[in-house]
Amino acid sequence: MSGIFGIVSNNNCASTLFYGTDYHSHMGTEYGGMAVLGTRFNRAIHDIGQSQFKSKFVDEYKTMQGPMGIGVISVYTRAQAIEDGVLIDVSPVAMAEHGFRSPVAVTDRVWSEVVIPPGEVATWQDDLGRLNDLLTCLKYGIKRSQKASEVIFKMDVINEGEKRKTITLKGTCTPGDNLEPVITVMFPDED
Repeated sequence: MSGIFGIVSNNNCASTLFYGTDYHSHMGTEYGGMAVLGTRFNRAIHDIGQSQFKSKFVDEYKTMQGPMGIGVISVYTRAQAIEDGVLIDVSPVAMAEHGFRSPVAVTDRVWSEVVIPPGEVATWQDDLGRLNDLLTCLKYGIKRSQKASEVIFKMDVINEGEKRKTITLKGTCTPGDNLEPVITVMFPDED
């Protein structure tokens, strides 16, 4: 999730903007930026992937003057996470087979621990069948839920021999890279 901090003041806002944006810098790992509007427009953008926000902006914010400002912290995007394999896009199956209207992805942990059948189980179950089971449970979990943005649901899987176990998963609906609704399925201890 990215962060944004804005301020309008009767006085110079650069110091408050600097500290307010830095407070949100844990939300992103790519780039940070500050812009202050006074008699002129002052702006700075830096890569904060390998360093802290404060260390990149501590000298520049002192030169910025003006009563209005905005600070932004960028984020690791969903598209990047899918490209890196951190998320697996299951939208084609979710939309075609289950009627989802928003893109759906699962975490790599859900993919490897739930969707991909292990060992001997793979001789009589396949990943498509297990993915369809997951998406069906998600769909019914959403229908039963009172929350719009998060649902906890359960499903049965067979991972060790023929011993069935019930697992708990979480589905979230959040803004995507272009603010469109996107669904992500994960374990409850994942973000």
